[in-house]
Amino acid sequence: RIRGFAVALGVALVPVLFAVHALAGPVDRAVIGLPGAHIISSFLAVSVILFHAVFSMYWHRVYMDELTGVPNRRALEEELQNAGTGYVVAMIDIDHFKAYNDRFGHEEGDNVLRMVASHLEHEINSRVYRFGGEEFVVLWRRATVEGAFQVMERARCSLEKRVFHVRQPRSEAGSCPPDSALGVAVGVTVSAGLALAASE
Repeated sequence: RIRGFAVALGVALVPVLFAVHALAGPVDRAVIGLPGAHIISSFLAVSVILFHAVFSMYWHRVYMDELTGVPNRRALEEELQNAGTGYVVAMIDIDHFKAYNDRFGHEEGDNVLRMVASHLEHEINSRVYRFGGEEFVVLWRRATVEGAFQVMERARCSLEKRVFHVRQPRSEAGSCPPDSALGVAVGVTVSAGLALAASE
């Protein structure tokens, strides 16, 4: 995993080396018909763009959950270290998720995780994290338990009213016959608990 980023950083350093080499010579020297200062500025601009792209890729690899597209547990832990006090967290768990996986298969279980993550992000005006498995966490800074509870309850109720349609038949071996679950409409619900990190 590190090797790819090391190679990308090495490539990003190439324009910087050209810029440093150009700075070592006369600034007013023309290169390919352009003033030397413009060439140096171009190399530095390319370097900035490449560095930004590399670190953006690194940030997504380290702090984003690849399945759901929301920040992962590592991002949550670092956020909590800097949150101080006076914040509210909600721990959210998808109800009967194992039974859903057993019936429809893990690929459809992944689709449920994506749907729940997207729903929470849309309904809750705060950062949603995937804690692990079928668990999510929402963090509110400078919030009250009452306010966070109302937001969480609205998101929970609106999810309860949604219908999730199975999009593909179960592929694993099991009791569910092939194609029998295709198009089945199921409800997805969550349970949540809230906690307040009180100010000292």
